[in-house]
Amino acid sequence: MKIVKFLGGLGNQMFQYAFYFAVQKKFKKVKADLSDFETYRLHN
Repeated sequence: MKIVKFLGGLGNQMFQYAFYFAVQKKFKKVKADLSDFETYRLHN
């Protein structure tokens, strides 16, 4: 299983989503980890 961790501002999130989408095409089991946003205070 592959896990893509999302964190950062909008530009970083867009890149991470594109990467997640590309990994999803190559591997069957891909998950997105959004857990760090619970304590992330830099961006709303």
